[in-house]
Amino acid sequence: TSSNPDLIPDPAVSYISLDTTGSLTFTPAENQTGTATITVTIEDGGLDGILDTTEDNFMSQRTFDVLVTIPVDIDLRVVSSPASVGPDGQTSILPAHQDRVDEWSSFWLEIWVSTTNIESPGIFSASLYLDYQTEYVSPTVIEYGPGFSLNQTGTINDSNGVIENLSAETNQTGLGISDFLLFARIKFESLAEDGVHLDLLNQLIGPYDLGFSVSTPQVSDVTGNPVSTNINSFPGTSIWANPFDLNDDDKI
Repeated sequence: TSSNPDLIPDPAVSYISLDTTGSLTFTPAENQTGTATITVTIEDGGLDGILDTTEDNFMSQRTFDVLVTIPVDIDLRVVSSPASVGPDGQTSILPAHQDRVDEWSSFWLEIWVSTTNIESPGIFSASLYLDYQTEYVSPTVIEYGPGFSLNQTGTINDSNGVIENLSAETNQTGLGISDFLLFARIKFESLAEDGVHLDLLNQLIGPYDLGFSVSTPQVSDVTGNPVSTNINSFPGTSIWANPFDLNDDDKI
């Protein structure tokens, strides 16, 4: 049974007596959020195997809570300079995405979070790993959005091409609801050990994909409840070699 049938109707149970396990299926109501406690009651017929003779029956109950939320969207944008945001790090429109960059140029990758759930108390914390192609570029600066001012962490592991445990918390309520909230932005540059291959044989200077991707995202709202996430489609960004650096020595 469900404690909140308007959110989750009573589940359907599938079980055959010879099986050691069964299944429980339920579908939350559309456009609803909240918590429901599901109670599963099991009754065994006892020694005589007859449920109607209740004297020797065995009964057991298990309960668990189901949290139904609208996912938090995660968007990535590559920009040549940091996007303008309000004092709390929000904006109503995402910045235009830059789908190509040139070798030796610097740029920023911005990570935005938002939810369309108008009943949400706001985004409280975010945490993720960011992968990239370390052969071509390296992160040199991590900046957190103005709203994410608490418990900031993040480790640049350039040898493996990943920023690990990029996380922070907000200090106010109501953030990221129907507006885009800047979680963090990372500056990337082409350092001495980075380089883009010049394919002289085929007369090609690119493009080479920078391989930006998000993994293991975790988001919670102001109440501390975890919220599911949706990583929106990212068109990617490619880098092109400097055509004047013919011997790849980082000099013209």
